[in-house]
Amino acid sequence: GPVTLGSSANVLLGGPVLSTAGAVQVTAATNLIQSAGGSITTGGLGSVALVAAAGSMTLDANVTNVSGPVSLTASASVAVNGDIRSATGALTVQAGLGYTQGSAADLATGGSAPVSITALSGSILLADGSTVVNAAGSVTLSATSDVGVSTVSSVSGNIVVTAGAGPSVAGSIFDTTAAETPNFSTSGTLTLI
Repeated sequence: GPVTLGSSANVLLGGPVLSTAGAVQVTAATNLIQSAGGSITTGGLGSVALVAAAGSMTLDANVTNVSGPVSLTASASVAVNGDIRSATGALTVQAGLGYTQGSAADLATGGSAPVSITALSGSILLADGSTVVNAAGSVTLSATSDVGVSTVSSVSGNIVVTAGAGPSVAGSIFDTTAAETPNFSTSGTLTLI
C-alpha cells in the first residue's frame, strides 16, 4: 500500500522505504535528507513525491519507481547524489534555489514521459559523469543562472536548455566534462537559450 511520511521539522531517511504497489509521499516542513542507506522504491503505478517545504533536499541514495512519476520539490536547493529512475514515468525537479547532480548520479526514464529540472533562483550543475536520460520523451533544463551540462540524451524527444530564465536573463550554458565528450544526443530538436 501507500507510504506517507511527514515531519513538522526535518526529515532524515536513514533506512529503506518500500511500497510494493502504492505511492510514496515524504514531506519535510524544512529540510529533507536521505542518507546512503535510505533508498526509496515503489512498484506498480504509484507516484513518488518528495518535498522540502521550507528548506533544502539532499538525496544520497537511489529513488526507483517501476512505472509511475517521481517529483522532487524544495523551496531551497536540491542535491542529487543517487540515481532517480522510473521505467516509464515523468521525472520532475523544482528547486527554489540551485540544483546539483553528483558525478555518479543518473536521472533516467523510459517511454515518452517528460523529464524537467528547474532552478527558480539559481543554477543547474550536472557534474562530470552524471547523466539525464529519456528514452523517447522531452528533456527540459531551466535556470535563472548558469547551466552546467555533462550528458543529456533522448532517443527522439526534444531537448531544451535555458540559462538566465525569467527576469534575470543572465546565464551561460557550459560543458562540465573533462574529456569534452558530446553533451547532447537526440534525433529530435535541441534548443539552447
